[in-house]
Amino acid sequence: MMELKFLNDPDPEKAQQKKNILAFSLALIFMILVTMWMSYGSKESISSGGPDEDVKLKVIQYIDFRCRSSALAASSVRRLRVEYADDMDFEIRHFPLEFHRGSDIAAQASECARDQGHFWQFHDYLFNLTSEGVNVGTRNALDGVAKEMGLDMSRYEACMRFQKYGPLVLRHIELGRSQGVRGTPTFFIGDEAIIGYKSHEQISEMIEAKI
Repeated sequence: MMELKFLNDPDPEKAQQKKNILAFSLALIFMILVTMWMSYGSKESISSGGPDEDVKLKVIQYIDFRCRSSALAASSVRRLRVEYADDMDFEIRHFPLEFHRGSDIAAQASECARDQGHFWQFHDYLFNLTSEGVNVGTRNALDGVAKEMGLDMSRYEACMRFQKYGPLVLRHIELGRSQGVRGTPTFFIGDEAIIGYKSHEQISEMIEAKI
């Protein structure tokens, strides 16, 4: 084994100090090398391309799960997300209306479903029920949907019990109000606000004009 002679100081205290300095220096060099490696890896992943790299248009929709007009728009949204998958970045924001009791709870439940990779299935299921006149603003209704979809109920129930996404829903409401949202559905196609239900063809034309 190679001996580091410069550490063989006749003074044991000084020798130990030198060893400590060496150990610290080696640890620091190791940390720097790891950081450089991680940085290189992250740059590779960013430049490798992906579905978001060529997105041309930001589309935001404010919804209320108890709103019949939002339910009407849901089927159109489903088609648009497929037809313009390569051209737009689509984002749902929650805007539960005060007179739709329980719609804020439904919004939180949908985000708890997102935790398990099932937001859009939950979204579609709730709007299908709303279009049939079912009140989806109750825990019984929401829990029933979660079970029907096969969610991990212990994770879902913990998410709901601790209101994990309550702050997110409130944040969406604040964002909506700052953008002048007063009802649902409200779309923002780029910087253009589209208020109320519009047919698939109407929204498609607006998107086409902006991409």
